[in-house]
Amino acid sequence: MDRLRLDPFETPTKKPNPSSDRQGASKLLPFEDDSTSPESSTDPSPPATGSRELEKLLYPPTKDEKIVNTALIVFLNALTTHFDFYSNWTLHRKPFVAIFENAQFEARTDGYLDSPAGKTRVLIEVKPVKRSQNHLPIQMQESAQMVAWIRSDDDLSQRTNTTRFHISQDRHEVFVTVAEYNQNYLNYLSNKQASTSQDPSSFLTMHQYV
Repeated sequence: MDRLRLDPFETPTKKPNPSSDRQGASKLLPFEDDSTSPESSTDPSPPATGSRELEKLLYPPTKDEKIVNTALIVFLNALTTHFDFYSNWTLHRKPFVAIFENAQFEARTDGYLDSPAGKTRVLIEVKPVKRSQNHLPIQMQESAQMVAWIRSDDDLSQRTNTTRFHISQDRHEVFVTVAEYNQNYLNYLSNKQASTSQDPSSFLTMHQYV
């Protein structure tokens, strides 16, 4: 806690006159460096080591992930309640199974946007902590969910819905991720030969917005 203490604000003093003694010169502001004296130059101070500890103190994990999940669903319903919107935001933890030639995996989301026809329109994932505390694992999970969603769709949906959306809330922060891919990426997932007329190296691109 001592490292997290902020120094009290001090009013900067005026630069002393040349006739003042050396004791007055010690009151110069930090950014007024005396370049004529090599001994007076110091290396820049390293970043505060207590920044992550301070963040954890200011934003402790939510007691239950369901609290974050419910808050996000209520917020999304409030945004769309006055529109001609026939889909439904749901807390249902829907499983998506990605089946490959020699393996498969299942991904479960914390909710989704359900259309009247039963088609998933948007994925939802929540976490009780800030994204900055587990940035890479969260992104890996969301990418796996997106792949499982794509693979579990029928062939027509895979080819036509090449732009997909993922909404996340990590504690109090909301993120919108737009995923994009093309036919070459579908060929890659199916272990098929990419078209020679296009770039054979194709990826699923996740654009994240805060």
